[in-house]
Amino acid sequence: MLNSVFTYSSIATKVRGMYAKLLTMEDYQTMIEKKSVSDVATYLKTSTNYGQLLSKVNVSLIHRGQLEGILLQEMMNDYKKIFHHVRGNMKTFLHLLYDKYEVESLKILFRILESGNDVALFPDSVTFLSENQSLNTNKLLSSKSSSQLIGNLHGSIYYDVLSYYEGNSAYLNLFNIETSLDQYYFRQLQKQVKKLLTGNDEKVVREALIAQLDIMNILWVYRSRKYYSMDREGMYNNMIGHQSKLSREIIKQLVDCNDDKQFIQIVEKTKYGNIFSGENQHNYERNYHKFIYQLHVSTLRHQHFSIGSVVAYLHLKEFEITNIISVVEGIRYHIDKDEISEFLAI
Repeated sequence: MLNSVFTYSSIATKVRGMYAKLLTMEDYQTMIEKKSVSDVATYLKTSTNYGQLLSKVNVSLIHRGQLEGILLQEMMNDYKKIFHHVRGNMKTFLHLLYDKYEVESLKILFRILESGNDVALFPDSVTFLSENQSLNTNKLLSSKSSSQLIGNLHGSIYYDVLSYYEGNSAYLNLFNIETSLDQYYFRQLQKQVKKLLTGNDEKVVREALIAQLDIMNILWVYRSRKYYSMDREGMYNNMIGHQSKLSREIIKQLVDCNDDKQFIQIVEKTKYGNIFSGENQHNYERNYHKFIYQLHVSTLRHQHFSIGSVVAYLHLKEFEITNIISVVEGIRYHIDKDEISEFLAI
């Protein structure tokens, strides 16, 4: 315990200070009352910790994509602040968490290209890719199709992950691309948790990761059955293998069940039953995000002298950025204010 206190004393103080600056529900409620993206950006600039980042931005002209790019830059800044306080295996592990945003940035590019709209790719979309020496971001931004984007990843690990789809139009779709990227990332993450972390650090991070992957797999099986009419083999192949809290029998029952009602009845037998309560399928993902959010809040509050507190903070920061974008999107599309609040994970 004393060794953990010594190792984490500096970073624990830093993380607590950063956590105290996260937005509150009152901040979100204030933003929900705004009328435009520029109004939200003005509030962030004048009344929150994003003021310095937005100090040189003309918020009256800001658009949604630009705001998201700026928020991602703040996420990158937080990582760099934390990197200054850590070393050794801890720093190596946190760099792997940082890589998640490379994966997410790639998924955004593929979503834009697969949308069917004539939408250009902008530098804001590759904030987290620009520091990867194996990627040429100018080539990525010049891509006109998903197949071309895969080709432009040549020389990076992501090309190895996706090269199968480059000339295989039968399987080249957004679902397969995103699934392959997620499976690659979470395989690497699980390996490194075991390799780089020990003792309580490993336990705390592993428990949170197990819960996240369990729920992701349940959601994927649900979607595979409902929207893709996928066969058993396909459903098993698209699940992320890990040390699960779900028994093999439960997983088999979920894959083989007859309808949505039976699916929910099976899930209710697990520790994740509350996430899938009710018949409104749109609530499941919201409940999942709120479950994971509260899990990280609990970790941050009770694991001060563990890398778990650092990981938890970074996830909470990610949720904050997602929440801000949800508010902006809700305002843009005139969604009811109460419904916007329901989308927020806090």
